[in-house]
Amino acid sequence: MTESERPQAAGAPRRRARWRRWVARLGLLAVLLVTQHEAVAVEDAAGLVVHQIREVTVTLWPDGRPASEERQSLPLHWDAQVLGPGGRARVHAVLPVADPAVEHALLATRIGNAFRVSVNGHQVTSLGRFGDRHDDTIKRPRLIRVPSALLRSHGNELVIEIDAQASRKAGVSPLLFGPADQVEAAYWQQF
Repeated sequence: MTESERPQAAGAPRRRARWRRWVARLGLLAVLLVTQHEAVAVEDAAGLVVHQIREVTVTLWPDGRPASEERQSLPLHWDAQVLGPGGRARVHAVLPVADPAVEHALLATRIGNAFRVSVNGHQVTSLGRFGDRHDDTIKRPRLIRVPSALLRSHGNELVIEIDAQASRKAGVSPLLFGPADQVEAAYWQQF
């Protein structure tokens, strides 16, 4: 009996349809994973742009080990990169600003365990106490407003310092930066 002569079970067409949907979902997932590592800029009707910040310079200071610095893509996962002790890290990026007169904001879906954020040498926020192993701010997204008075038309420096506690998922997620109203809308979509 050949393959085409065999009787098919009643559920075979449904299994094939499920299989096709599963393969289509895998294809979409593959496309998302490939494009995930590129910087994304979305422009609205008013010409205001929201940027996803991924390419950064990271300096790591693990407790009891020498410091290291490298260019990498966010997210920064302390436990995966350091493998062991706690310590500190500094993330440095350049923020693109289309209109410095507009108030901007930064969105981090994960940041911590304790952190400080500075733009152009001015601290804009901090949360938690460095060195206190009981502080853990990484539990929810953080919206960080950046006053327009701190921004320039080009060359804006972002520095994020974190106090990392071993085995507590310390790090920094990819960042969203742009006009405050657009970034705040993205922030509220996290909940």
